[in-house]
Order: sequence, then structure tokens, then C-alpha cells
Amino acid sequence: MLLDFKQIKKLLKQDNTNLPVVATKVGGIPYVVVDGKSGLLCQYAHVDAMADMAYRLMTDEALWKQYSVAAREIAKDFNWTAIAEKIVKLYNA
Repeated sequence: MLLDFKQIKKLLKQDNTNLPVVATKVGGIPYVVVDGKSGLLCQYAHVDAMADMAYRLMTDEALWKQYSVAAREIAKDFNWTAIAEKIVKLYNA
């Protein structure tokens, strides 16, 4: 299952709210959620692993805070200004 643009955009909005994410390693998600830094990623259809990861985040306040801060920083790279700057750098390289 591949995520479409709307689903990736929804994840980015999730990051902008400072919430760590538990998601699967499909489509573009690994570009938005950095496993072990801004959230936790598991293999597609591994429901038990995903539930364990969600439980871990909900019960470890320090980990929740650490991932929340990182999620906010990573989300800053996904705004139109940052994207335009990256494209200009590519053309000028």
C-alpha cells in the first residue's frame, strides 16, 4: 500500500502539532517520520508491533517529549520555502 500526497500531508500536519508518530515503513512515510527520532516505524501489516510501539510512546513520557521536539524540527524542512531553497540549490549545483 502506497500513501498518496494527502496522506503524507496529513502526517506532516501531525508532526507540526508536536506529536510523535507510529506508522508503517511504506511509501514516503520514512522521509517524514525518522524512525527512532521523531516517531516509530514498523513493517506494513505488523499490527502487534505497531500496538507495542504506541504503548511504548504512551507510557514513556521522556521518549514522548524527545520525539515531539524532533518531530517539530523535522517538519520545518517540509514547508514551501525550504523546498524552494532546496530546488534552487540543486539547479545551482
